[in-house]
Amino acid sequence: MKKTLLTLAAALAMASFVNNQALAEKDPNPYTSYGAAMRNDKNHPSAVTWQGANKAAIEAATSKEAIAKIVASKESMAALLAKVKAGYATDPVAATQIAAVSQKVMCTKCPKAPKCRDLWTTELISAAKAAGDAYVKMYYLDQLRWCGKPCQADQVKAIGKDSGNKAVADFAEMVAKEMAAGK
Repeated sequence: MKKTLLTLAAALAMASFVNNQALAEKDPNPYTSYGAAMRNDKNHPSAVTWQGANKAAIEAATSKEAIAKIVASKESMAALLAKVKAGYATDPVAATQIAAVSQKVMCTKCPKAPKCRDLWTTELISAAKAAGDAYVKMYYLDQLRWCGKPCQADQVKAIGKDSGNKAVADFAEMVAKEMAAGK
């Protein structure tokens, strides 16, 4: 009986300790349950809600005709890239167009794609060099991850080194390695 009482007391003490540890280690992140993060409101719609509400604008902006106009000249490419803004303030339709151009210049079925890719990646590199904001610089570098050419890897590394920002330099190094590997 004495052993049973001691065992029960030890078990209760252990349970109390474990419970106190769980309370002390409660995650302070308000989005842990995803409830607040998944809330959809007029000022902060989810991506899928926004896309549904802007389907026509997205389709028009990424149509074959619209993308063909963008890739037709260095000036139109530069104008589109100039729409990238700091701190997530880029118009989502413009961001979608940029992604569509990066995709288009990689199309193996389009005979114009290689020439467009040369122009597009050159403009991305120019824009990344000129960008004063780290977020904007990294945005352009991220596009180069998808369409940059192995021969441009050294230019990308230089952008990182010249940035004076460790995060940009680290990201540029990663992008350059992927480009050099032909990925």
